[in-house]
Amino acid sequence: MAFSQEDIRKNREYFAEKLRAERQLTDVQAWVKNERGAPEIALLDTRSRDAFAKGHIPGAVSAPVGELSQLASQLPRGKELVTYCWSKTWQLSAKAALQLAEQGFFAKEMNAGWAEWTAGNGPTHSERVSEGDLRCSCSRL
Repeated sequence: MAFSQEDIRKNREYFAEKLRAERQLTDVQAWVKNERGAPEIALLDTRSRDAFAKGHIPGAVSAPVGELSQLASQLPRGKELVTYCWSKTWQLSAKAALQLAEQGFFAKEMNAGWAEWTAGNGPTHSERVSEGDLRCSCSRL
């Protein structure tokens, strides 16, 4: 099978853009640990409020994808927003990042999700957040 130069160019451009739009799991791990040189981000859990209450990445805020429009005024415009959801194979976090970008935020998607975070024994926190609010006691905005 032969590939045209146009197909190769489009494929290369796709992967370059994909990498620009993703935040690496290792960057988020460094942020959670407050390591020197860690990126300055706001981490958004785009799963349901019930899922967030049962467990989330420490420092994250609860921003269910269906509530982003209502919660946008509470999000910082001067920080990179990083979204995550259930797994890297789900699309909630990509949809959320797109929605945020369309509202004028600088947003990226973490290249992993809750499943990969917990499989790697990442630290977790459990706490319910009130409807219309983003933060729990561990949230960092």
